[in-house]
Amino acid sequence: MTSTAMPPASAPRTLRAVAESVGVSPMAVRLYENRGLVVSTRRSDGSRVYQEGDVVRLRRVVELLDQGVDFTTIRYVLDASPDR
Repeated sequence: MTSTAMPPASAPRTLRAVAESVGVSPMAVRLYENRGLVVSTRRSDGSRVYQEGDVVRLRRVVELLDQGVDFTTIRYVLDASPDR
């Protein structure tokens, strides 16, 4: 029997894992990153990894997009937030 347990919340997560956890495609996460809405770090092999704070921010981006807020306004809202 193999375990498919998720890594601890504080462990860095891959692009695919983050996308699945917030309900968007990896391509959408890349777009949000290109628009400056979320930031990843890179492993030595160049793959993106995200910390828990990045995931929280990404969830907020998705919520705002679902409400019809445009990218420019989302960036303003997130940058003005005290828990950046």
